[in-house]
This record gives sequence, structure tokens and C-alpha cells, in this order.
Amino acid sequence: MIVQSVIALILLGFTLGYRGRRNSRTWAADGGYHPFTIRYSVIVMSFLVNAIMIFLYYLNLTGRNAVIFD
Repeated sequence: MIVQSVIALILLGFTLGYRGRRNSRTWAADGGYHPFTIRYSVIVMSFLVNAIMIFLYYLNLTGRNAVIFD
């Protein structure tokens, strides 16, 4: 859990400090926004998955939800 927390913090730093292009040049099909680029979306999705897993580990350790890791 500690290693995954460190990885999540590193990914958070990558997400906030990313200097490349964040949005693609094309508009979404329904209009109104630019979707993320592939590179930035990989960083964001990795961070989100790690953050969710840390939250689930926390729930398991505190005994609030032990069903997931049985």
C-alpha cells in the first residue's frame, strides 16, 4: 500500500506538471469540448485507478468494506 501511495503521488505530480498538449485538436462528435490526448489520458487514468485502489485498500484496512479483498 505504501508503494502504491508513492506511485499515486508521483502520478499526481505528472498530471499537474504535464507540459505537453492536454487536449486534442479536434472537437468531440457532440461538440462543446476537446477530448484529452492519448498521452495525457494515460497519465490521468493511471492516477485515477491507483487512487481508487488506495481508497479500497483503506476501506479494507479499517474494516468498513472487507468484501472486496476476501
